[in-house]
Amino acid sequence: MEIIRLAREEDYKFILEISKLTWNGEDYLHKAFNSWLRDGNFYVLEIDGNVVGTVKLSILPDRVGWLEGLRVHPAYRGKGYGKKLHRYIVNIGVKLCEEGKIDTVEFATHLLNKESRKMAEDDGFKSVKRFYFSYREPLEPLKFEKSKIRMEDIWTEDYIPYGWKFLHKTQDSINWLNENAGIGRIENYKFIYSLQDTEPSFFPLDVSREGLAKIIRAMSYYAISQGKKSIGVMIPQGSEDVLSFLIGQGFESMVDFKVPDVLIYRLK
Repeated sequence: MEIIRLAREEDYKFILEISKLTWNGEDYLHKAFNSWLRDGNFYVLEIDGNVVGTVKLSILPDRVGWLEGLRVHPAYRGKGYGKKLHRYIVNIGVKLCEEGKIDTVEFATHLLNKESRKMAEDDGFKSVKRFYFSYREPLEPLKFEKSKIRMEDIWTEDYIPYGWKFLHKTQDSINWLNENAGIGRIENYKFIYSLQDTEPSFFPLDVSREGLAKIIRAMSYYAISQGKKSIGVMIPQGSEDVLSFLIGQGFESMVDFKVPDVLIYRLK
């Protein structure tokens, strides 16, 4: 029997197995399991008593329904289950919009994830913003201290990156980040860093060369402390001067920096 239902505590063993088989065992799904259970709108696909897929809708500031956590066990891929989970959670988002609980549904995906992009576009999603994602091995680490952010710290126009989530640039988002995200400071240079993503990913709040150099080493400290082998950074399209510095620091891109490779989709 095949059913999509809300996740339960006893599903953890299946979630752990899916995580171990995703992204070379570096998936964060099992780490987010308990918080996602408490948060709600966390669904699993069960087939004959086995959980083989997951998907999540999180409510972000500015009344955004954010889609994430779409996973299918490798043994069940290529059978249309990913599309079923995607359609199911999109319908949940549409219902929440109709009930006035959220105003829009959004998610992010990589340019090379053609299946995800096609599912989104077939369902009426439009790409509204693009970012560059780059990564490298940690550098010589520098210890940093925790901090807080203010609206004037944010230099992007409309979105604030937090790992692979992207929050609308509002005061509510600033408050949410101060409560839920990692905010680091080294000397006078601040940055936002993710606490549960596959690799430590950061967004620099100072883009001077000196500031970036310090922040990269601070993020290296965090990555090493978490046993991670790489750090990632999100930079919005139009920030080619920042990108040039990152390339000079040995950062790489899955598309060789030819185009911004992270797309934010919104359901119109």
